[in-house]
Amino acid sequence: MHQNTHMEVLAASQNWIAGFNRGDLAAMVRGYTKNASMHPRPNPLCSGQAEIESFWSGLLAAGASELVYSNIRLTIEGEGRARLAADWSMNVAAGVITNELWVRQENGDWLIAQDDFDILRQSTGSIAEFVSQFHANLTAWFSGSDDSGAVWSALEQACPGNMLLVYPSGAKLSGTEFLQSIKNNPRNNVGFLATVEQVEVLSESSEQGVVAYVEVQVGAEKSATENRRLALAMVQPSPQGWCWRYIQETSHT
Repeated sequence: MHQNTHMEVLAASQNWIAGFNRGDLAAMVRGYTKNASMHPRPNPLCSGQAEIESFWSGLLAAGASELVYSNIRLTIEGEGRARLAADWSMNVAAGVITNELWVRQENGDWLIAQDDFDILRQSTGSIAEFVSQFHANLTAWFSGSDDSGAVWSALEQACPGNMLLVYPSGAKLSGTEFLQSIKNNPRNNVGFLATVEQVEVLSESSEQGVVAYVEVQVGAEKSATENRRLALAMVQPSPQGWCWRYIQETSHT
């Protein structure tokens, strides 16, 4: 009987991994019980499917894929419970699963009730790519072309609360305030386009980076003309890649 349980749990695990690698967020979330917990250390504990979905959505938006488990250890705790531990790696990070509790449901499906893993190594990717993708996400958000929640999750990951944005006027917004200002604007502006030009990474280390670029906005709600701004910014690493730390914008002449 334990042999059957072993095969069933491994099959459920492989199905979850396959869902991740094809970017199927809904399938990934369905792999957890409604009251599941997930602790992706060093990140905060996620409680329930909504918080778990938010974490994985941000990671997928950052381009995560190619997930592989290795050195799998599976312990059967009875007819309806099993614990999995393993090493894991993907294209943007790697680490260790310390406690993945699988519980069989009344319909026979195996779902994750507890998911504890450590992120031991991560690749933040290119700073230039981060800057470009951030503006592509702004375009997708304001144009209303994305309804999956992935774009908003990516914007939240890119703009932590302690971020500081300084506009050419001298007005300042924290990351929290900037995200709120985005939410306060309508999402049906199909003519909106945000792009970057002349991106130059001035310095980069494992702890921070400095980048200069020209931001170009077309079709903004309160501007009938093309808006160009020079920007000097600092970025810092996060579990999902780079995020903003400081952005100073000045008018482009």
